[in-house]
Amino acid sequence: DEKSLNYLKTALKHTSTNYPEYSNLLSGIAQYYIKHKNYEEAKKYIIKTILYSKKNNRIRYAKALGDLALIHKNENSYKTAIKLLEEDIEISKAINENRNTIYATILLGEIYLETDSIHKAKELIVQAKNYADDKEHLKGFLYQINEILLKIAILQNNDADELIYRRKLSLLKNELSHTDGADVINKVNWEIQKQNITYKLEVENAKIEKEKIITKALIIIL
Repeated sequence: DEKSLNYLKTALKHTSTNYPEYSNLLSGIAQYYIKHKNYEEAKKYIIKTILYSKKNNRIRYAKALGDLALIHKNENSYKTAIKLLEEDIEISKAINENRNTIYATILLGEIYLETDSIHKAKELIVQAKNYADDKEHLKGFLYQINEILLKIAILQNNDADELIYRRKLSLLKNELSHTDGADVINKVNWEIQKQNITYKLEVENAKIEKEKIITKALIIIL
């Protein structure tokens, strides 16, 4: 993990702030700090991500709002988290980014559940369920959705719904055990990003070496 962080920070030094990849690298560093629950450092990089992605990387901007909302949720700053997620969802819908729309909707639903707004939570989670049901690439969200709906059914003492969601979770668990799963997909995505970063570093290093050669040549000529 420490190597990944150093790798991302090194790549950041060699990437222009004008490129969309710059905000992606900032986000990657923020994710590292979120994973290790170092929220203060994570915030610094998320705010930078928001700053550098607003103009040229709208999906990264939306995701950064969601990342910041997650930190505020963990710090019990629910009003701020809700406001950030509402903007995240609005942008994601506008650019047809389905995965982020559903992720942010689920997170918003969880916040309402934590703040005892059960009716609002159920409304959002049902929206997320309807959104994911007929889209094959969003099926991975269904287990989490049904877990939340089960919690709501238990809180509402709804025995019929509780039974339905327990059965659905059992079926989904069986389905997911026969697929590659999110971990494999995430690993492949990381490898692709790493290859892209490696290529950029090699290009930058080649430029530096070229400049050194030119400088030496000029010195010799002088």
